[in-house]
Amino acid sequence: MDMMNCGKNYLTSQLKLDPDDFLFGFHWPPFNSVHHLHMHILGPKQLMSFNLMFDPRFHIFRKVERVLDDLKKLKIERKK
Repeated sequence: MDMMNCGKNYLTSQLKLDPDDFLFGFHWPPFNSVHHLHMHILGPKQLMSFNLMFDPRFHIFRKVERVLDDLKKLKIERKK
C-alpha cells in the first residue's frame, strides 16, 4: 500500500475523518530538514491558517499529486 492510500485509510478507518479535508504532501529540497522520505498529512484544511512551510502555493511543500506528476514526466524524459 502506498503512503497516500495508507494515510487515507488511517483517517477514515481509525479517526473517522474525510481525507478530502486534508493535504497530503512533502517538503521539497532544499527546504526539507529531515533527510528521509516521509509524507505529511495536514488538516483539516478549513481550520488551517497556512504556515509558510506547508502552503502549497509555495515551492516549499508539494502535494502528492504534483510530486507524482513530476516523477512521471521525469520518467518519460529519461526514456527519450
